[in-house]
Amino acid sequence: MATILFKWLLWLHPFFVSVAEINHNKKDKTLEVSIHIFTNDLEQTLRKSFGTKVNLTDTAMTKDMDILVNAYIITYFKLVVDGKPVQMKFDGFEQIAESTWCYFEVSDVAALNKIQIKNSLLYDFEAKQTNMNIVKYNGVEKTRKLENPERDVVFEY
Repeated sequence: MATILFKWLLWLHPFFVSVAEINHNKKDKTLEVSIHIFTNDLEQTLRKSFGTKVNLTDTAMTKDMDILVNAYIITYFKLVVDGKPVQMKFDGFEQIAESTWCYFEVSDVAALNKIQIKNSLLYDFEAKQTNMNIVKYNGVEKTRKLENPERDVVFEY
């Protein structure tokens, strides 16, 4: 569902949209987080934020880009599970069409009743930024949209 949504949003660009998808993996007791952002928007934001050369498609720069992407996202995207802030472990990023897909994992989440997302990705880049948030838990998918300056959304199961 999220992939279809993002492909549809790609067609709409120059709208400014990101999609954050969080899947609970019951077997591994983890949250699998993927964040999809238009590459050119993310590159411009990283340049502005860090004042350095940015090229997410240059494989020679992957290690440096990993550091920038991780630092930016963990600053502007945070999760609170059942009232406790959790740490996201960066698993890397890849290019798919015109977007950058960034991957994270949260360990030791056997179950969840409530997840709060603080998402202000690209708000510092674009006043019209919209961030879609999708959470899948126990076969139930819920979606909420945040429009700049909205930052917080809560999902309860």
